[in-house]
Parts: sequence; structure tokens; C-alpha cells
Amino acid sequence: MKRIIAFVLCAVLALSVFSGCGNAAPKETVPTEPTQSPEEAAIFRVLMIGQSHAQDSVYMLYDVLKAEMPDKEFYVVDIYQPLSLEEHVANIRSDAAVYDFIEFKDGTANKIEGYRISVALKQAQWDLIIFNEATWPQTDEFQHTDGDIAFMKNYIKENAAPGYKLAYNATWAQPISAVYYTDDSRADPPDSFYDNYMKRFGGDRRKHFGRICELIEKYEEQDPDFDYVFHSGTAIQYASETHGVPEADPDRKYDLYRDYTHLSDFGRLIVAYQIYAQAFGLTELTEVNVNVIPAHMRATFRERPLGDIEITQTHKEAIMASVNYALQNPNKAPEQVARQEPILEAIH
Repeated sequence: MKRIIAFVLCAVLALSVFSGCGNAAPKETVPTEPTQSPEEAAIFRVLMIGQSHAQDSVYMLYDVLKAEMPDKEFYVVDIYQPLSLEEHVANIRSDAAVYDFIEFKDGTANKIEGYRISVALKQAQWDLIIFNEATWPQTDEFQHTDGDIAFMKNYIKENAAPGYKLAYNATWAQPISAVYYTDDSRADPPDSFYDNYMKRFGGDRRKHFGRICELIEKYEEQDPDFDYVFHSGTAIQYASETHGVPEADPDRKYDLYRDYTHLSDFGRLIVAYQIYAQAFGLTELTEVNVNVIPAHMRATFRERPLGDIEITQTHKEAIMASVNYALQNPNKAPEQVARQEPILEAIH
């Protein structure tokens, strides 16, 4: 009898074992932070998502990082289309392959077309991810509250490897010089741009900058999801209105803008130093070690034939003064001393 009971118990045990194996739920995979080799981890990687102002902001960033920290390795990428944040969100939702993927390394800018933002986010283990709103939408309060910024933050969180810092890039007020609307050698502004500037701010550069500061301080500065707000616009405003860097220089070597809204090569360098200073926790910028902007790295086909820009002590003093003002006064209009009235000049 005992043998029969023992046999039955063994049979039941065997059946339970096989039954358990057949119905066992698969082990849950717990996501872990991606691992990198020490060599890979030593590379500081930056991804900018955005339009032309975003591109202006990071175009010289690799050169700045390498000049100031020559013993470190860097990789900077701009994923670009000239669109508002609302349009970027629509492209993300449809996973549209419409972006330029521009990677900066060793003094070059290499472009790959037909990229998706989803692919770019997974392309590398990014240390710093940045985005910004387009020119006029940045001055509309609704654009800070309509959910597009929240969507971008969440999408990045869901698709980028953990460990990155997230930054919002607060961009600049528009130039007021009539040359940007009358000089045929510069890019043509959209038909509505001048009228839009007048309609929104009466062509007043101070009012434009003030509105940017007001909304950035109210929303992005208060948002705990942002590790940084880069004050690109504050540095440019100081350079223009206080330090006296010209908006437009006939030689295009010591100026801030190349057209009605986009930064010059030197303007790009100022903003790159602003991002470098904030990202690496500088309380004061005391030296500038970029000595040249090579012709092949200048902004467009209009500037490249003009050759290299030597970064003189005058350039360097303007960079340090502008960045240091923005570090100490991130959302405060600088003193108005460089021109009497920063009002959009008449073109008719």
C-alpha cells in the first residue's frame, strides 16, 4: 500500500512540475541603464533637436568644448528641420524621416538626410539633450502650456537611454537693422517677417527680449524636468545692447547676425560659449581658446568664400563679457547703452 501511495505522490509531483513549466510566465525584463566601455563613456555627447536657432546654438559647440577641454572627447549632433515645436511633435507622432542629422567632430560638420528623431534619440547614449521653440511661438504664452513641451520631455524620457541631462534653449530677440531687409547678398526674410515684428512688438528689440525672459522665467525656469535653461538670448542681447557688437558688419567678421533672424558665425560662437559655461558649471568665463572659425565651418555659402575669421582679443572680450552677464543675470535685460533706440529701422 505504501508503495502505491508513494507512486501516486511521485506521479502527482511529476505532473505538477511539467504543468508548471508549461504555464510559467516569462521572466519580466527589468530595463537597466545601458553599459558602455570606459572609452565610450569618456565621450561627452550632445544632441540638439530643433530648427535654425537651435542649429545656430550648437554649430560651434564642438569647437568650443574641444578648445576648452582638449583632453576630453566630444560628439555633438544637431537633428534639424526649420519647424515649430508643434510641427516637430507631429513628425514624431508619424515617425517622419524628414530630418537632417548633422554630426560635429574634429572640425567638420557631416550631414545625413532622411533621419527620424526616434532613431537619433537611440543613436547614442547622450549626456545632454537640448530643444527649443521657434522664433515667434516662443513669445506666445499658449505655446508654453499647450502640451508640446511636455510631449517632448516625455518622448525623450521614453526613448533616450537614461543618464542624460535635459535643457531648454532660450533664444534671442531679432535684429533691427534695415540692412537685413535690403541687402541682396543676405538671405531674404519671409514676406511677413518685418510686419510680424512690428505687429508683435512695435519693432522694439527690448520688448521682444523682455517677452522671452518673462515666459522663460514663468515656465521653463520653474520646470523641474529641465536640468538647465541655456540663456543664449541673454548673451546675444548683452553683446548687442551693452557691449556694442554691431548687428551687421560689412566684412562679416565682428557682428551678431547674418540675416533677419539667424546668428552670424561670431554670434554662433558666443552662444556656444554660453552653453559650454552653463553645462559645465562655470560661474565665470575667464578665457576663450578658440582662435579661428575656419571658412569651411562658416554658416552658409554666402559666408564661406569670405575666408576664416580670426578670433581676436576684441572678439574674446565680447564673448567673456556677454557670457558672464548671462551667467549672473539670466533673465534680465542688460543696460541699454550701445544704441539710443533699438527699434526696427524703416525699409520703405
